[in-house]
Amino acid sequence: MKIYVKLFDKEFDVKSSNKAVRSALKMQLEFAKMNNTADKDATEVFATQIGVIDEAELFMKNTLKLTKKQADALDEMDFQETMSAVGYICDRMMGMSDEQIKEDTEKVREDPKK
Repeated sequence: MKIYVKLFDKEFDVKSSNKAVRSALKMQLEFAKMNNTADKDATEVFATQIGVIDEAELFMKNTLKLTKKQADALDEMDFQETMSAVGYICDRMMGMSDEQIKEDTEKVREDPKK
């Protein structure tokens, strides 16, 4: 499938193979771990956040088949924009359309508990 990634201002051809979908699910699991901090001390929280950044970069490099130049540029990109791009790529790989992603994003902005 073709996925336009605003972060790179480029459209990428992303396969929906079992390997790629497993990688997307692993990335979503890392996001869930990052958001589940109630029973963790500060060092565990920071370690989890660093792990998410590392996993996000690896996910994007492998899933989008980034060139060395694009992969190197990831370290200098905005954190929130990078995480949004990863979330968007995962959603598309899980079968969501741009319209569905937009609707979900608007629902969360209206009521973050949903």
